[in-house]
Amino acid sequence: MTDMTNNNDLRMAYRPKLFTEYCNFENSKTLRILNRQMQRNALPRLLIFDGDYSTGKTSASLLLGMWSSCEQWIDRMPCGQCGGCNFVLNSQHQGTWRANYYGLDGTDIDANEIDEIFRQTNHYMPPYQPRGKRPDELIPNIVSIDEAHRTQPKIQERLLTLVERWTKTSIILLTTKLDKIDDGLIARGTTYRFQHPSLQQTAARLLCVAEAESIPLTEADALWIAEQHDGAVRESLGDLDTLKSCGITSPEEVRQLLGD
Repeated sequence: MTDMTNNNDLRMAYRPKLFTEYCNFENSKTLRILNRQMQRNALPRLLIFDGDYSTGKTSASLLLGMWSSCEQWIDRMPCGQCGGCNFVLNSQHQGTWRANYYGLDGTDIDANEIDEIFRQTNHYMPPYQPRGKRPDELIPNIVSIDEAHRTQPKIQERLLTLVERWTKTSIILLTTKLDKIDDGLIARGTTYRFQHPSLQQTAARLLCVAEAESIPLTEADALWIAEQHDGAVRESLGDLDTLKSCGITSPEEVRQLLGD
């Protein structure tokens, strides 16, 4: 697990920087496949990340953005520390473009913006030649669209016409409502289903973070917190962040603060 203790928000500080850092990696076909495709530089042209909120879709898209933008490429993986990786981690989906990553919010896109991104990314040569990269190996740019189901139908139609021409880019659509994504995009893309970890996996992650942050947390309380959020790691870490900010000194204070 990557520790970024300079970030005060535990949800961000302990965001996975590698697919293997997901607490449910071993039990997730989606994460195992993405990890292997990333290692082999074999991402599909169009990826559709489908799943409930807080299942790791955004972390996965940022991770692929780091992989594309990393200046170091340690063992063909993003280092999570260089300028390219930090830019991606800090940009989220705010219409920003640098390194090899562009993040968008699907609620606020117009056709002109899509065309401009296509122009930039399809003619953009990656600025970095990471260690471990073969001279003939092209690392794709990453364009990520969050809340893709909220994009206007004409935008989805435009993406459909561009996807085959976007030869230097992998497009990632993140959605909680797959039925709102154009059937043509689904047919041309590869859909990856994201799910919450088990309660036990989330509780184990909480215990690791609590130990690293010197937060008094018992196994029973870690499982109780995970249960409150149906195993969602982000919300569970939010509770842990609350406990840290309140400066608790004993396990007895956990349910006193977080209970009804």
